[in-house]
Amino acid sequence: MRKWRYIVLMMVFVAIEAGAQENKKISRAELDAIVNPSLSTTAHGTIDAEPATHNMGEVSDTATINAIFTLRNTTSEAIEITAIRSSCSCLKVTTPIARIEAGESFTLRAEFNPAGRNGGFSIPILLYTALDATHPTARLTVEGTVIATNEWSHLPYRMGSLCMSRKSLLFDRNTRTERIAVVNVGGAPLKLSTKATTEGIALRTEPEVLMPGEEGDIVITYAPTADMVHDIETAVIVEGCGEARPSERMIKITIKH
Repeated sequence: MRKWRYIVLMMVFVAIEAGAQENKKISRAELDAIVNPSLSTTAHGTIDAEPATHNMGEVSDTATINAIFTLRNTTSEAIEITAIRSSCSCLKVTTPIARIEAGESFTLRAEFNPAGRNGGFSIPILLYTALDATHPTARLTVEGTVIATNEWSHLPYRMGSLCMSRKSLLFDRNTRTERIAVVNVGGAPLKLSTKATTEGIALRTEPEVLMPGEEGDIVITYAPTADMVHDIETAVIVEGCGEARPSERMIKITIKH
């Protein structure tokens, strides 16, 4: 679900930034309208979807699944589809935009790629038509549960008994703290430490001790000193993460001034 949460947050941040530029506060209702827009009142009922919600049930994260919807024009005039928008890159609409003649039906196909996901999902598809340029005419939903073959597939990097989201960081003038999502996949508690080779860099974990199967964060902070004026390429070697060579326990750090 991390990717979906990220997409939603990015939409919210864009809305907040737009409001800041206009020097006004974005209300909760306005944010919700961006993430989950209301259906058109003028075009309501003009397209009947069967099904409106496609439940995929339980799917493996290694299989690509198709969702098929039948859309019927319930009016006496043709309806021009102007846009079909999925709210997640994992769900790709493969049917091109079309025109639905009066009383006719149209088949819409969407391809769901569950790679890197685990657990339940519910993803809307918004259908826009020439009947309303602002609000969607219909909302379709694809839902189900992903059964991950690798529970920690969203943490693709390995460091001893740790699975990690990444092994490199970038600090600039505006960034002083970076986090790396981790999980202890070993059988013993882990308490991490490091001997940083660059002054001003420090590492800690939250929580301080990672129990077997527990997720947490490696938190790396950077406090520049007055004599640091040039870009730096450095690294920290993590201690206490289990059996791994020093090169495998390295987190690369780039510092731009």
